[in-house]
Amino acid sequence: MTGILTLTGYINRIRQDMPELPSTTLLRLCGQGLSKRDAEVLMSVDSGREVGFDGELGKGGAVAYFDSLSKGRDPKVVVNW
Repeated sequence: MTGILTLTGYINRIRQDMPELPSTTLLRLCGQGLSKRDAEVLMSVDSGREVGFDGELGKGGAVAYFDSLSKGRDPKVVVNW
């Protein structure tokens, strides 16, 4: 039984360290009021890139930048800016 608990804990730690899956990101962005097209365009900018906003490596891309800008603001206005 100890092996199962250890394996479950290990799997949970891996899940916490994994980035958000694209389908989850799409649902989250659409849940904020973006159209599916706007969310997909925003996500496509991030596709395969490790360069973050402001040119910083590994700090997130367009979706992370959108998330930081849209806090406390209307997400539709931010995405269309």
